[in-house]
Amino acid sequence: MNKITVIILVALLLVVSAFLVYLAIPRISIALLARTYDLEIFCKSARFTPQMGSKEAGGFKIAIDLRDVRISKKGAAAKAYDSLGSLISAPFDGSLKYREIKGVVRPRSGRIFIDDLIADGGDIKVSLKGVFFYSEDRADIDMVIQFSKNLIKKIPRELSETVLKGSTDGWQSLSVNIRGSFKSPAIEVTGRLFKLSIKEMSGS
Repeated sequence: MNKITVIILVALLLVVSAFLVYLAIPRISIALLARTYDLEIFCKSARFTPQMGSKEAGGFKIAIDLRDVRISKKGAAAKAYDSLGSLISAPFDGSLKYREIKGVVRPRSGRIFIDDLIADGGDIKVSLKGVFFYSEDRADIDMVIQFSKNLIKKIPRELSETVLKGSTDGWQSLSVNIRGSFKSPAIEVTGRLFKLSIKEMSGS
């Protein structure tokens, strides 16, 4: 086997290895996230696409595309939508599967900027924006949870009319800001008729 053939084979092996690593990175990242925060995350497909942009456009970004995703806190069980707490935790109780989770994030040293991340579960939609400080295990994230007419039927009327904001398409939403340590974050909930601040909520 001559030198040129060897060089070509080595180059092909490197390209194939790099491609396999590229394919594996999303699932490795998801597995690490799940293990770190005691979550169960299942998805049929996962794709991370690097994007280079100008400094004015935000610089380096990663486009995220996950399909058929189910997320739950380990040991959590689906609950009736009969309290404010159950509505806030609804996206993560494991009873709902997301058809897709798509968005753009900007990883930087010690933090990840979430420009826009939207999870579409058919009867529930969740949008996230903010900053995840992974080196400090804390966050400052705005989350909007939207409930379809089908899910609203499962929520007591006195709760939905107090907590949820309506829209022209029949969906209703709840706005939540999560700030501070994941172990005991401060949570601010903005409903239709109130704004509630919870200084600390146990992450366990």
